[in-house]
Amino acid sequence: MATCSEPLVWICSSCGHSFHEKEWRSADRKCPACTSSQGRWKCSLCQAEFQQGFLQGTHPCRRIASESFGPPSGKTATKPSWTLIIILLLSLALGASLLFLWRTHQKGGSSTPIPSPAVSIPQKPKAQLSQANLVARGNSFQITRPELDKEVDRALLNFKLSREKVSPLQMRKLEYNILNQMVNRRVALEEARKDPMTNATALAKEQLDRMRKNFASEQAFQEQLAEARTTEAEMLKELVQKMEVENLMRARVEPDLTTPSEEEARAFYNENPKLWQRKETVRAQHVLIKADAGSGPATKAEKRGRAEAALVRVKRGESFEDVAREVSEDPGSRMLGGELPPFSRGQMTPSFETVAFATPPGEISPVFESPFGYHFLKVKAKEAARALDFEEVRKEVLAHLGRLRQGKKTNEYLEELRQKDKVSLFLPKPPPDQEESPFREF
Repeated sequence: MATCSEPLVWICSSCGHSFHEKEWRSADRKCPACTSSQGRWKCSLCQAEFQQGFLQGTHPCRRIASESFGPPSGKTATKPSWTLIIILLLSLALGASLLFLWRTHQKGGSSTPIPSPAVSIPQKPKAQLSQANLVARGNSFQITRPELDKEVDRALLNFKLSREKVSPLQMRKLEYNILNQMVNRRVALEEARKDPMTNATALAKEQLDRMRKNFASEQAFQEQLAEARTTEAEMLKELVQKMEVENLMRARVEPDLTTPSEEEARAFYNENPKLWQRKETVRAQHVLIKADAGSGPATKAEKRGRAEAALVRVKRGESFEDVAREVSEDPGSRMLGGELPPFSRGQMTPSFETVAFATPPGEISPVFESPFGYHFLKVKAKEAARALDFEEVRKEVLAHLGRLRQGKKTNEYLEELRQKDKVSLFLPKPPPDQEESPFREF
């Protein structure tokens, strides 16, 4: 899959300097300027800001620029990003269902982004369709069952799921959530176009050109569009719509917002102690020589010998990073010198976890076997389990409360638009989720 070379920038919360992801990794996930480990991510394409765990995998630019990033340990700017708020409010229900399904059926790997479908807004329905074929209707739009099915299938494809792998109840929830996303987009766009944003198309073209430049070639860009089952025209249409909705929300919601107080932030911190617990984590890099579980003794011996030979090179003084780039067969970490995102217990296969947590920082393990093949690893650092102090998360809490406040106002405004457009849904509402939400901002 073609990838965006450097879509994200890490911004230090202490000194304000910004760095590309590779620079941040090479500095041991700290600010190269002041060594602070506290920061936030910002998309260099659409300017969205976000933090580790927050809508991860649903960032809009990841639709055609997918790359796996280690979880940053950072804080978010106190001023909420409108791009992030719009994506959250129009896609939250969709994202929650898809992330739940994805985590149920996938183990490990980088998340695949959810496409935000371009929506056409018919000014007047051309014909009254049969009730059986309609799933939603308002004064300004109609949504049919085939339209909904298309978006559901498209979303499942991006999460590498099929309908057979999704339970009937979860499918009902997924369809209902995607339908509400489609309705919210249509009523918001209908309102936005009453006072058109004259430069939306020009700005969208500029953004699309920036996306294109992050691919090695035009062919790579077109291949990624094809894999996402979209076209350049649809992508441009989508970007125009996003800008129109953002412009509407800035005009109608932002003027009424107030900044959360220090007292509110401290109260939220005290009322949610579980959010500030951090498990013991390990930062490590590894070399993998793949070997199938069903391989014969001779093949396994050959694979283990290759891993042992690579380990000898490292012990004789060669750079771990250079050896990993040359011989490791783990595609997710090879070009990063074997470096893995920080992980805690329960996130890795048991054999890998056992060795990682038993190896002291700075030490290199012997070669060991896992279901993936033969590894050896170097532990770069360990962090003990602890509770974060209020001052460590103060900016993060203020940002979270600001997003909640902005989200509540935006939800209220979207509900006003739905009522004004006399929206009707013809899908039965599924029962509420009993499982814990997959979204955790902290």
